[in-house]
Amino acid sequence: MTATASATLLDPGRWTGKIFNGEWIPSGGGERTVVEPAKGAKLGAAGMASVDDVRRAAERAAEAQREWARLPFLARAAVRAAQLWQENAGKLVDWIVRESGAIGRSRASNCTSLRVSAGRPRRRRDPRSRST
Repeated sequence: MTATASATLLDPGRWTGKIFNGEWIPSGGGERTVVEPAKGAKLGAAGMASVDDVRRAAERAAEAQREWARLPFLARAAVRAAQLWQENAGKLVDWIVRESGAIGRSRASNCTSLRVSAGRPRRRRDPRSRST
């Protein structure tokens, strides 16, 4: 991935107040401010989908799934979403920590967790169980 593609992914001017439906588009449901819980600072604005936005997204997803299923395995395996996450882990971790209000773990630890999560699927733990 080039530095330009990476910068485009993280450019707030491209996605602020919008939703993604194959491309970043204005949302029919307005915007919602995303706030950092720890300080109350505005992090950005997320687009809110309307009923029509959700209907169009579902139609597009059904069409895309049929196309995806027709692709050979190696073509599907070449999808690079996880690589985008890994290449931008530092910036993404900062956003995730601020948005969730997380504290207590080092930035390096959070980056490692993000890279591992992007690289392979993880099983969800039962929220009722406690880890020691």
